[in-house]
Amino acid sequence: MGIKWLPIILILIVFISGCLEDGKEVKPEFYDNALKMEFEITEETQGKKILPGQIIRVVVSLKNQVENDTTNVDVYISDPYGMKVTQINCDEGSPIDHNGQPYGWQFDSIQSLDEQEIVFSLKVPTKEELAMIGRRLKPEFTLKYDYAGISMRYVPILAEGEKIGEKSSEFTQTYGPIHVDIDTDKWVREGDIMPVYVDVKDVVNSKSEIEIDKDYFRVFWVNQYFVMSTELVRCDFNAISSSSFGEGCPDNCDCYTRPENMNIILPLDVPFVCALEVKDPLAPMAMGLIGAEYEYRYEVVKTKTIEVETELFD
Repeated sequence: MGIKWLPIILILIVFISGCLEDGKEVKPEFYDNALKMEFEITEETQGKKILPGQIIRVVVSLKNQVENDTTNVDVYISDPYGMKVTQINCDEGSPIDHNGQPYGWQFDSIQSLDEQEIVFSLKVPTKEELAMIGRRLKPEFTLKYDYAGISMRYVPILAEGEKIGEKSSEFTQTYGPIHVDIDTDKWVREGDIMPVYVDVKDVVNSKSEIEIDKDYFRVFWVNQYFVMSTELVRCDFNAISSSSFGEGCPDNCDCYTRPENMNIILPLDVPFVCALEVKDPLAPMAMGLIGAEYEYRYEVVKTKTIEVETELFD
């Protein structure tokens, strides 16, 4: 089948190859927080008093913690909190300007397990300005990037007379902040009506209001084994004849997405549901596949607290 196996293949390649340390295989660790953003004051400022009007340098570190590249990466200061951006530097990528002033930095992509450091030079407000906004400054930084995921549920289909044995459905998905969980029966037989639940959630930020364009989200199942049930009419997805993002609808599969003008906005109140009828597996030990592919733009907003010398207010 022509299913986009790349993310899963990459996982397998990395875990199989790994690396050796003292003769032992060391496997890389991936995390759902795909692009981790951290802050640090540069060494020349660490442990020293920060004074009004001083220029300090904040290093914004972006580390890719997933198995695939993050793309179209933008990081910028969304609220300077009275501070002025005087300069931004990084060895790679390119600057983002706003009305001719430095504003942020962008990258076409940050590869798996790579790290980028962007140095923001910020001028502290004057003593008079600090008297109005306070000595504890909290500049806000926003990170945006594109990422894609795939989820796959394998369901054993028992032939007539075949015993259950140790068979049970299996589930796998790529790392990333957005998860698409697919849940259904542990095993099925020909003629069964099988409910399929599709839950989309942000596992990094439970209060996320990320929106996924329905044109960049599809569920699919192998049409050799499953067909839309005619007994239960409810299905939260509409059939699509083609799907343009990624590599398109997988071969030998039926593809579905949300109805027109109904994007996926998190958090969901309840999972999506659809009922499938199980076909004759034609052979013992068959495994039916139900999957989902999705692309989205993710956003992270964080603040860095910077305290200015308190004696200035005596």
